[in-house]
Amino acid sequence: MYLIKLILTSMKPHSLILTAFLVSLSTAKVSTPTSPEQNKELPLLELSHLIGLRSSDELTIDPAIQKIVEEQLSKGLARAESKEGCIIVLSPVTGAVLGLAQQSNTEAENYAFRLIEPGQGFKVITAAAALNENLINASTKIDCENGIYETQTVVVRDDLPHDRLTLEEIVAKSSNIGIYKLGRHLGTNKFYEYVEAFGFGKKTVLNWTGEKDVNLGKDRHPQEFAFMTYGYGLAVSPMQMAISYSTIANNGKIPAIHIVKSKAQDVSRELPEVITPRVAKVLRKIMTAVTKPGGTASDASPDQVEVAGKTGTVSKWEDGEYKEGLYICTFGGMFPAVQPEYVVYVVIDSPQTTKMKPYGATIAAPIFKQVSQQILEAKN
Repeated sequence: MYLIKLILTSMKPHSLILTAFLVSLSTAKVSTPTSPEQNKELPLLELSHLIGLRSSDELTIDPAIQKIVEEQLSKGLARAESKEGCIIVLSPVTGAVLGLAQQSNTEAENYAFRLIEPGQGFKVITAAAALNENLINASTKIDCENGIYETQTVVVRDDLPHDRLTLEEIVAKSSNIGIYKLGRHLGTNKFYEYVEAFGFGKKTVLNWTGEKDVNLGKDRHPQEFAFMTYGYGLAVSPMQMAISYSTIANNGKIPAIHIVKSKAQDVSRELPEVITPRVAKVLRKIMTAVTKPGGTASDASPDQVEVAGKTGTVSKWEDGEYKEGLYICTFGGMFPAVQPEYVVYVVIDSPQTTKMKPYGATIAAPIFKQVSQQILEAKN
């Protein structure tokens, strides 16, 4: 059993993951032997962030997966020359948190629960809503206006010009214009209905210190609404994004997310269905195009396993403005794509490297590949 009495031998100073297992009782301290054969006490670990956690609670964290995400986050941050980020691994079927590594410049904060703009990774939420409302199918073509769409109230641009694209191509090539047109067709009320149904705007059930409900700002200017359809102008946490991807992986039902095993029964009530199983299956197939030749993350898949995923790159909002040269790079994916057993969400904040462009595809996707490859090797 892997208890909250954590094994400390592999931890580094300011460990990337220790803040993931913290209780509100700032004086609570627990320890554990390194193995059943060793009974000597290890240095005590102070716990302070996970509300209501008891020293006797058994966590859902998988030790092998936890070791993988710790190591890969450390390597990924070093490669990107970044100081902040996280890797989350969830089981979309059981809702268990299997791994959570994070590093934050703020000692009292867990990056997995920091509010950020999700960027292009949010496009799958807009696509899911349009598919579920039968406004489009995977092969419907949308005019992407050769890179710029402009009206009296809205301007939307793509990085590269595209003519007519199918939904699969829109997701694979990450067209802002294509996704915005889907959001516009949905209408603001229906769009917000799905955003809330996926769990955005409210705290997760994990009950983490510092989590906040967020006003989604439904009465917005048309330009702001356009931004939201492709992941700008709304505040979400990496954990919320991981849960939303797990909903797609779990055939449209929000998984019973939990990190304490005894809480599994508490959250295993009838789970809400956000999108139908058919739509979830179609969307996963569409998302596999992202990781194939021609997609934005063609190098994200581990050997011999198909991945459904999405890149995200967003300019960093700080001190009331978008900071030039600062980006948040993400990749969220699930595997195997047909019947996912794992969802992995990677975030790297403000990479400073000049050896590669600061994109989700170049910064976060390679980390996802390493994590998923090692999980498969460890579990097979």
